[in-house]
Amino acid sequence: MGKRALSLLLILVLTGPAVLTDVSADEPVKIVSHKKYVDDSGLVHIKGIVENTGSSPVGYVHVTAVIEDKQSRPLATYDAVAVIRILMPGYVAPFDIPIT
Repeated sequence: MGKRALSLLLILVLTGPAVLTDVSADEPVKIVSHKKYVDDSGLVHIKGIVENTGSSPVGYVHVTAVIEDKQSRPLATYDAVAVIRILMPGYVAPFDIPIT
């Protein structure tokens, strides 16, 4: 079985909620849920779940959050790798992106 790496992208507008944007349509992995939250220390996180909807394992699912202002100008980029390194078909994995 071959492993493929995959990158997914979230766009977060500075004053609003996390919004899923363009993901490569050829890939069988998708972000099935995500939310923005603030932990006890005041650090903002984007936390979510990715799912492999394809028929092959996928390795190192990389999720990127781009912080934009109200005029859609990028301010910062943050990223994380899903917790499960090899995502088998039909499986889900969490991700957590701390925003500093």
